[in-house]
Amino acid sequence: MPIADHPSGIHGSIITFQIPNYDYFARHGETVGKVSTALLNNLIERAKGIF
Repeated sequence: MPIADHPSGIHGSIITFQIPNYDYFARHGETVGKVSTALLNNLIERAKGIF
């Protein structure tokens, strides 16, 4: 799922099939941008479908 947050310079893809295996803390994750409310709701529904 492609994303772009132009003010923060972030662009790329969200790989939803990796959600169950991603370890935010072990990979030293950090929040660097934001997504729209619509995209966030879409991702939440996809995560519910995975789990």
